[in-house]
Amino acid sequence: MIAANDNLKTTYVQFLDDLKNIAPNLEEQDFGFTVDPQGNLKATSLSGSISDENLARLTDYMNRSDALKGAANEFAKSSFDYVKEDKEYQGTGGFVLNMNNFAKTVDLGQMYTYQKSGKSNMGNFFAQQVMSKGERAPHPV
Repeated sequence: MIAANDNLKTTYVQFLDDLKNIAPNLEEQDFGFTVDPQGNLKATSLSGSISDENLARLTDYMNRSDALKGAANEFAKSSFDYVKEDKEYQGTGGFVLNMNNFAKTVDLGQMYTYQKSGKSNMGNFFAQQVMSKGERAPHPV
């Protein structure tokens, strides 16, 4: 998951640089993004201040970037195994993470915004998202 995170972070930073040239007014917005069940990217409004029209434009720009889309899907898929196997390190092993619930659970853009704020590292915030918004794994009988 670390390699997938590094690749996604690099790709996302490049996307943001490109967005400055394409739509500078959007690059300055408070947005995040996630991966939907079909593997498409979906822009999110972190503060709720972005219009539906601008969210649709951001979503379109993100999905045009094969590199960003691929890196986000790679991260999502590697996180499924991580959560499944994480029994003690961060405690996410009591949860189920998959393509059907990833978009409701993890905001990838928010992970990097949070990390940039100096509050925590990506791994801690990823675990916080899983534990606060994730689907609990059923207990074996």
